[in-house]
Amino acid sequence: MIRSLSNEETKDIYNTYLVEDFPKSEVKPLAKILDGIADGKYETLVYEEEGNIKSYAFFIKSSVSNTYLLDYFAVIKKNRSEGIGSKFLKGLQKMVRERGGHLILEVENPEYEPPGNHRDYMFKRIEFYKKNGMCLSGVSCRFYGNEYRIFYGKDNESDCDIDDETIQAETLLIYNDFFGEEFIERHCEFHTYYN
Repeated sequence: MIRSLSNEETKDIYNTYLVEDFPKSEVKPLAKILDGIADGKYETLVYEEEGNIKSYAFFIKSSVSNTYLLDYFAVIKKNRSEGIGSKFLKGLQKMVRERGGHLILEVENPEYEPPGNHRDYMFKRIEFYKKNGMCLSGVSCRFYGNEYRIFYGKDNESDCDIDDETIQAETLLIYNDFFGEEFIERHCEFHTYYN
């Protein structure tokens, strides 16, 4: 079951799991997330089975379009390799489609990482999203010192058919809406990435 979190539950997930599951350079301050929730620009969800939280997802929601950026997505460590992430991601894609929205997400770009375990893990993440119905665009960006590839969800269950210009424009729109244009001008650079 997918459900929304209260602010207190959001704080708990953030402090217990999120700060451990993501690189420090990618973790936003909790206050920014809570301000986003208060402004209607952020949403936090969990996937539960039998009342136990198995996975969590934090979204940035655009206030000017119907786009959702999957900001953080992780399965609780003890529940990994059980198919939970696939169930949850497919449920989130369906939820966004039912809302008439578009789902995008960033994944660290392994091409900028030296060979090793972390780079291998980055490639595994890319394959996970592809396997679970997300489409890898030709758009990448350097955002606040991190290099990302941009994925998007299908508008329906069919092909990956949204052009890169649209993906870049939607990503930029949601970044500007949440972080502010001045911040994005200083800390974000888009470029095309060819597979």
